Amino acid sequence: MKSIEVDKLRQEHRKKMRKENIYEVEDSKCFLKQAISTRGGEKLEKERQLAQEQQKVKDEERAFNEMLERNNEDEELGWNYKGSE
Repeated sequence: MKSIEVDKLRQEHRKKMRKENIYEVEDSKCFLKQAISTRGGEKLEKERQLAQEQQKVKDEERAFNEMLERNNEDEELGWNYKGSE
């Protein structure tokens, strides 16, 4: 009798250990992301890093384009920062 109960307890423990523990958390920008789990965690981490890098590139491009727009507006108004005129 005891051996059957022990086997059931072991099976329950194994079932719990097999399940992936993935928890949703929020990062500093309040975007929902998945926490790194024991299985497949490296892939999730790489995907998260890639998404962060892509967002950084988009932000830099947007800032550069805004700077060019302001520069073009200044030239249209006749402002010259070089000091030659």
